[in-house]
Amino acid sequence: LQGLKFAYMGDARYNMGNSLMIGCAKMGLHFVACAPKAYWPDPALVEKCKEFARVSGGSITLSEDTDAVAGADVVYTDVWVSMGEPVEVWEERINALSPYQVNAELMAKAKGTAVFMHCLPAYHDHKTAVGKEMGERFGRDAMEVTDEVFEGPQSIVFNCVSLSTICTGPVVSERSGFLFLSPVLVCRRLPRKGSWPRGKIFHSPKALQLQLKIRCKTHILKGQCTGKGGRLWAEDIFPGRTSGCHSRTRTTR
Repeated sequence: LQGLKFAYMGDARYNMGNSLMIGCAKMGLHFVACAPKAYWPDPALVEKCKEFARVSGGSITLSEDTDAVAGADVVYTDVWVSMGEPVEVWEERINALSPYQVNAELMAKAKGTAVFMHCLPAYHDHKTAVGKEMGERFGRDAMEVTDEVFEGPQSIVFNCVSLSTICTGPVVSERSGFLFLSPVLVCRRLPRKGSWPRGKIFHSPKALQLQLKIRCKTHILKGQCTGKGGRLWAEDIFPGRTSGCHSRTRTTR
């Protein structure tokens, strides 16, 4: 990765822009945040990342000019309005960030071999509730990335997200009382007396259609598993909802 140019388009103030800048700085990539100045990362964090970059051989560049993407190996963007933010900010973000939309013209400025990345969800069409509502309200076919780029040959969006899913593992929400398992993950242990599992991960690519939501206080999580060897299969939790899976998602105790 060292020496690659990584261009982040759009609002770089929050978790994605910040974490990508830190990662690039530590691994020797040349990170470029392309956005209006008001949407640049915190100056103190930028200076810290520049220190990392001096050691790793990378660099940090902040620019309001989309030509800064020239020669980029990777073009990355994220939604303009994050989860939990009020809908009122949409108009402000659209006005400020529209020039930084990832489209065919912008990708043409990057290397011919450049790839496009996005952490998802993405508003590249009207096939989602938010994409449709905001697209119709503001007269736009797409927001941060066009459908042409998102679905195009340079896009590796789903490759990246599948790896992210594998790495992050099961996400446990005690407050909601649910144990969420990624559709491609299986955790080897069930909770015992309030303790949470430390998972060993298995990959089942075609199980992406399935997301297990296991309520913590059901008979399932009390250890009353079915099947040989104490195995709990996805079919046992949601009968009839696992068709199309490459292999059966399971939890073992």
